[in-house]
Amino acid sequence: MEGPYLAYDSHESDDSVGGNDDGLVSPGEVIELDVTLVNTGPDAAVDVVGLLTSGDAYVTVTDSTASYGTIAGGGFGTNATPYRFEVDETAPNGHGLAFSFAASDAGEGSWGINIPALQISAADLEQVGVVVDDGGSGGNGNGVLEAGESAWLEITLENTGAIDVDYVTAVLSEVNGYLAVTDGDGTFGSIPSGMSAPCETHSFRVSVSPTAPPSYDVSLALAATGDGGTYEHNEDLTIELTLGGVANEGPCGPDSYGYFAYDTSDGWTGQAPTYDWVEITGVGDQVISVTNQDAATTARPLPFTFQYYGTNYTQVSICSNGFLAMGITDYRLGDNSAIPSPHGAAAMVSPFWDDLSPNVAGDIYEWYDSANDRYIVQFDEVVHYSGSNPETFEVIFYDPAVYGTTTGDGIIVMQYEDVSLVSQCTIGIENPGQTDGIQYVYNNSYDPCAAAVVDGQAIKYTTEGPTAPPVWLVIAGSEIDDSEGGNGNGFAEPGETIDITLTIENRGLSSAPAVSATISTLDPDATIVNGTASFGSIAGGGMAVNAAPLTVTIAAEPADPTIEFDVHLATGLRYDSWDVLVLDIVLDRHRARRKRHRGGRGSDGVRPSAERTEPVPRRHGDRVRSACAFACVPRGVQRGRAEGGERGRRRVRRRPPHGSVGRARLVRT
Repeated sequence: MEGPYLAYDSHESDDSVGGNDDGLVSPGEVIELDVTLVNTGPDAAVDVVGLLTSGDAYVTVTDSTASYGTIAGGGFGTNATPYRFEVDETAPNGHGLAFSFAASDAGEGSWGINIPALQISAADLEQVGVVVDDGGSGGNGNGVLEAGESAWLEITLENTGAIDVDYVTAVLSEVNGYLAVTDGDGTFGSIPSGMSAPCETHSFRVSVSPTAPPSYDVSLALAATGDGGTYEHNEDLTIELTLGGVANEGPCGPDSYGYFAYDTSDGWTGQAPTYDWVEITGVGDQVISVTNQDAATTARPLPFTFQYYGTNYTQVSICSNGFLAMGITDYRLGDNSAIPSPHGAAAMVSPFWDDLSPNVAGDIYEWYDSANDRYIVQFDEVVHYSGSNPETFEVIFYDPAVYGTTTGDGIIVMQYEDVSLVSQCTIGIENPGQTDGIQYVYNNSYDPCAAAVVDGQAIKYTTEGPTAPPVWLVIAGSEIDDSEGGNGNGFAEPGETIDITLTIENRGLSSAPAVSATISTLDPDATIVNGTASFGSIAGGGMAVNAAPLTVTIAAEPADPTIEFDVHLATGLRYDSWDVLVLDIVLDRHRARRKRHRGGRGSDGVRPSAERTEPVPRRHGDRVRSACAFACVPRGVQRGRAEGGERGRRRVRRRPPHGSVGRARLVRT
C-alpha cells in the first residue's frame, strides 16, 4: 500500500467550558470534542483537515472544521482546536449522538471515517409505585379506587438515568372521564441516579365518578419537571390504575371490546332504552324453517350490513331455542350456558336461550321495518320443552348507517312483552371468538347492574358509554379571606379567623338540588365558627360558590402548620359526597417559604429537609431564577394581590402551583 491512509483512533469529549465539568455528555451542554486519527499508510498525510457534521435531531455542530497538520506514516494526530456542538435540552438518556466525519489532506486524499456515537447522560424518570390512600371520609380504606370515592395517590418515581435530578415537581392531569384530579401538584425533591423518591405526603388527590364501572382500567398523565443541572428535565409519564368495587347500578359492562347493556332503569345514563313493543305478527313473515321445529337453526339475510364486535355481517342465524347468531351457524341446542363460553354458537345474540319448543306452541316472525331502518325478530308465545310457560320477546337490530355509534358497531335492543320462566335461560351477547361478552343473566344469576327481566323490560346493547354521571360534585377551587378576622394579607396565620369560599363543580349530567357543604375536624388547632354553607342548585356541568362563607379560627399557637377538614357535600339526593380540605398555616413567613421546596411531610406534619437545604439559582435560557420560584408558597396561598386587587383575599385556582386551600372529591354514601 502506498500513500497515507487515515482512520479513527480515539476521541475525548470535554464539558468543562460549556457544561458542568462532570465528563459526561448531557442535555443543554456545549461539548468540545477532540478526535485522534491514525495514519495506517506508509507516507505522511500533509495539512490534514477534519470535518464533523451530524444529522442527529438532538445535536447542533457549531465548530465543524479543525486542522491536524501533518500526520506521519504510522503516526497519530489530534485536532489543534476542538470541534464544538450543542446538545439539545430534550435529548433523552442513553441516546447515541450520531456524527459523520471526513478528513482530507493537501495531496487531495479524502477519507470518510466512522466515529462512535456519543451517549447522552440524562435523568430518566419512571413511575414505580402508586399507593391509594382512600381512608378517612373519602373512601372505605381498602387501598383501591372505587366508584364515588376520593383518595390521595402516593406516587413514587425512580430515576433510572445516568445523572441526578433535583427539585422534581409534577402535575397530575386527567385522561379518563371517570377520574377528576382535584389536587394535581406534587413535589418529589431530589432523586439521585439509580434512586427513587415518593411524592410529599398528600400531594395528589383524585375523585372517581359515581358511575365508574368496577375492574375498569383508568389512566392519568403525570408531567414531571426537575433541574438536571445543565437543562430543565421534562418527562411525560402515564399512571395506570384499575378500579375496584362491585357495581350496583348503571349499565352492565363494558366488556373488553366496549359493549354496554342498558335496561330501562338506567335513565340517568342517557343511553337507557324506552320499552316500546313492536308487534310484527300481523306484518312480518313467519320463519318457516324454525317456527315449527323443536331444535333448528336457519340463516336469514339481513336488509343492511350490521357491524358486531368489529365484524360486518350480512346474515343472521335464528334458532328455535331462543337465540340468534351473527353470520351462519348450525348450532341448534337449547342447553344454555354462561357467557362467554366455547359452548354454544359463536357471535351469539341471546334474548332468551333455553330449551324452547315452538313446534308445540308459538311462532317465530321476522320483519324489516324500512320506515325506521330496523330488522326485528319476534318469538311469539313460544313455550318451553315442558309445553308450558309461553314466552313473548323480540330482538331489534338498528341499521348502523342510520343509527351510528363511535365504533361503528350496531345497536341491538331486546324487548320482553310477556315472560314467565326466566330462571333457566341465558340473556346477553358474545363475541365471535366466544372469549368476551356481556352476561345479563344466566340461570337466574344476574349481573350486579342488571334489572330483573319482567314484562315491559327492554335491554339495549351498544358500544356507546353513559353520557355523564347523574351528579358528580368536586371542589373546583377555594379562596380564603382574613380581611376581617386577621391582618388582611391573605395568609392563614395563628390566631386569625378566616373565611373560606368554595367553588363546587357538578360534573354530572343532572342538576344537583340544594347543595350544601359541612366541614368538620378533630384538629385542636382549629375552631369551626360556621361549618355549613349553601350553594343552591347546581346544574349539570355548572359551578357555584357558597353565598355565606365557612369560617374557622386558628389557634394562637398551632402544633403544626397543617389543618385538615372533612367536607360533606349534601345534594338532597343519594349522591352525597365526602372529601378533605387542607389548610396550610404560615407559622413563620420566612421559614414557611424556605420549607416549601423541600421533601415530603413527616409524621409530625412538618416537611423534613431534602438533601439540598437551600434553593440554588439555576440558569434557564438567558436568565437566572430561583429553583423554587413557584414552590415556596404555602398550600392555599397565591402570591401578590387577589384577582381584582382586593387586599386580604387570595384565590386558589383549579390547579394552582402546589395545591390549593382545599382539595376535594366526591364519595357516595
